[in-house]
Amino acid sequence: MLRTDEPVATRPSDSTLELGEFLGDHGDCLVQEIQTLLAELEGKVTRYTWLKSSQETPKEQRAENMRSLAFMQTALEDITATVVGISVSSQSDPGMETTGRISSCG
Repeated sequence: MLRTDEPVATRPSDSTLELGEFLGDHGDCLVQEIQTLLAELEGKVTRYTWLKSSQETPKEQRAENMRSLAFMQTALEDITATVVGISVSSQSDPGMETTGRISSCG
């Protein structure tokens, strides 16, 4: 039942956690999981590009595929660096506010 004595935006729900509770081991685990997924994705993107760049593919298309692959690899490296940066900055800021609330994702 919806309570009307406090604003909806400030009312906590069962699907929220204290930020401090969420960080730590769970955060480290998520960083490792993201890095593993990105490495797997990079391998699959590379294999797919090479498969689509076989000898039967016109030379110009193969060259374009390789440029596209380089672009995708750079994007994945950027994502990895951003995740690592977020992780490092949150660990190195001892005064970080831990009373914020975030939605749990499962």
